[in-house]
Amino acid sequence: MELIGRGRDADVYALDERRVLRRYRQGGPTETEARLMNYLADHDYPVPAVHDVDGTDMVLDRLYGRTMTAMGARAPHRITAFARTLAGLHNRLHTIPAPPWLARVEGFEAGSDDRVLHLDLHPDNVIMTGDGPVVIDWCTARAGEPGLDVASVMVLLSAMRPPVPWWTRALIAAMRTPLLTAFLIAVEHEATDELVRAAIQRRLDDRNTSPEEKRRLRDWSERIA
Repeated sequence: MELIGRGRDADVYALDERRVLRRYRQGGPTETEARLMNYLADHDYPVPAVHDVDGTDMVLDRLYGRTMTAMGARAPHRITAFARTLAGLHNRLHTIPAPPWLARVEGFEAGSDDRVLHLDLHPDNVIMTGDGPVVIDWCTARAGEPGLDVASVMVLLSAMRPPVPWWTRALIAAMRTPLLTAFLIAVEHEATDELVRAAIQRRLDDRNTSPEEKRRLRDWSERIA
């Protein structure tokens, strides 16, 4: 199989022109993830169609397009438009009630107004297809307060550094501030300091977070303590 994508937790292989295999390297919540993606599709939210699930493998629709990150690097004059698109995806997601079987964010009490949270809905998890943006990688999804999703974007754009070539990293760094500023203006929910601290802690607990990223996260957490 041809490897066509590699994330922090999973690899993506082309099966044919219409389907891909997404395989977790160390196990993953594929059954719940697939169930949630089907639930979101039933609510007209843009996710890849799920064809099959088997252990750590998921067979999904093959998407043709670039990530929002790649599009922004190629067309930096469109950063504000991309930020508004990202905010719109958050706003749409946060109108969807969390199903009772979706685990809640750890450390928060359940509420009657819980919504579906992606918790990693940033530009690299949005594929800009010819039919519009599609959101991928739902393994971190939980039920909870929408502001935590907003806080997660703030933390990622402010403190995280993707494992990409230096020239791509430089382009992302140049986009970061205008993208985040426009996103926070357009998104409908607020990230309180409590939610930012919770988002920071989630990243600190993530085995994929690098030592340098953890240092920046701890410094930030101390500043808002």
